[in-house]
Amino acid sequence: MADQNVAQILTAFGKIEAQLTAQNRTLSELAGKVDKLEKQNIQLVKMIQEKTHLDKSMQQLDGEGKVEVTRRLKVLEDKSKKIIDMLQAGGIGGKKRAWP
Repeated sequence: MADQNVAQILTAFGKIEAQLTAQNRTLSELAGKVDKLEKQNIQLVKMIQEKTHLDKSMQQLDGEGKVEVTRRLKVLEDKSKKIIDMLQAGGIGGKKRAWP
C-alpha cells in the first residue's frame, strides 16, 4: 500500500512539474511579446514627437505665409487704387499715348 501511495505521489509531482514547465514556456513567450510591444511603443512615441514637431513648424510657416500673402495683396490693392485714381484724374477720354 505504501508503494502505491509513493507511486501516486511521484505521478502527481510529475504532472505538477509538467504543468510548471508549460507555464514557464508560456511566461517566456509572453515576456518576449511584451518586449516587442515596448520597442514598438518607443518607436511610436518617437514618431508622434516628430509629427508634433513638424506640425508646429508647419503652423509657423502657414502663419508666415499668410502674413506674406496679406502683405502682397495689400501692395496690389494700393497699386490698383493708384491706377484707378490716375485714370479718374486723367478722365476716361483724356490724352492717349502713342505707343511705338
